[in-house]
Amino acid sequence: RDIAVSLIHAIGPERIILPAQTSGETAKWLMKKGGFSRSENVQRIAWWMDQCIPVPLSTASLRMALSLVEMYAFQIWDAVIVAASAEAGAGFLFSEDMQHGFKWSGVTILNPFILTPEQRAALSAGRTLH
Repeated sequence: RDIAVSLIHAIGPERIILPAQTSGETAKWLMKKGGFSRSENVQRIAWWMDQCIPVPLSTASLRMALSLVEMYAFQIWDAVIVAASAEAGAGFLFSEDMQHGFKWSGVTILNPFILTPEQRAALSAGRTLH
């Protein structure tokens, strides 16, 4: 948790793209496993949507997601997140559940929990990893 929070603060919420699918998945987690009330849940999701760059699901990103499902056997909702991130121009996507290092359409999936402190600092500063 500390790693995730420090990355969010270092990158700055105003630079974070928030695909609609991630908001929905977070809301579900907050209710089922996080123990948050409906009111707290709504407030937290609304805060993130206000602080970050929310990205709706478009027809184009859904079509791109279907390509990911077909070509790389992604789960559909993971593919939607990757496609929406690509459509929004994200350079990387943090995920501990998807394949670390996978590159597609300008987006690289990174597991922040296996990156070195130096790599996390580089990303926070807007530099790319090699």
